[in-house]
Amino acid sequence: MNDNKELRKEISQSIVDAKNQGNGAGLALAEIIVISTALGIYYSSWWLFGGALFGLIILMCFKVTKIILLVVFIIAWVFIAWIIGQWFESSGASVVLSIIALLVSGGLHVQAFEEWKAK
Repeated sequence: MNDNKELRKEISQSIVDAKNQGNGAGLALAEIIVISTALGIYYSSWWLFGGALFGLIILMCFKVTKIILLVVFIIAWVFIAWIIGQWFESSGASVVLSIIALLVSGGLHVQAFEEWKAK
């Protein structure tokens, strides 16, 4: 009877894990697409768009550059949260939003690192 409960618990956890699989890698890929698109539009260059897109994807294939890119993405989210907090003219809002961004973005990017490592 106890083995049956453990099996159900393990199956339930596996279903939850399967539903969340890809969230981190999807976020990192979306960030790469947004950065590439923004560069291409800002400089009106298809070459820059394509180069940035392929370059960033290639950088995600190497462990050291992948870590650096993911850390840069985390810092960017914290900075964005800080700026949003400043719109409220409150240091407290900036700190709280930055901490939330650090935790959420950090967790997703650690997940992205694990998912990209598995491929």
